[in-house]
Amino acid sequence: MSENSSLTPQPGHLYVVATPIGNLADLTERARAILAGVDLVACEDTRTTGAMLTRLGLRRDLFAYHEHNETEAA
Repeated sequence: MSENSSLTPQPGHLYVVATPIGNLADLTERARAILAGVDLVACEDTRTTGAMLTRLGLRRDLFAYHEHNETEAA
């Protein structure tokens, strides 16, 4: 697999992206590229994730997915 294809999200795939807790500079380039290329981001807290994406200059649809709604959301 070429390096570019690993940075381009593929249709019908689920990507689990670890995000930094404290320092946004700790986000990898691959993680940023995946977040920039997907149509939807499922996250525990849309406010926190939305703020992080804004700081990265990204606008994505967010979907709350956490222990209190996982059955209904799935």
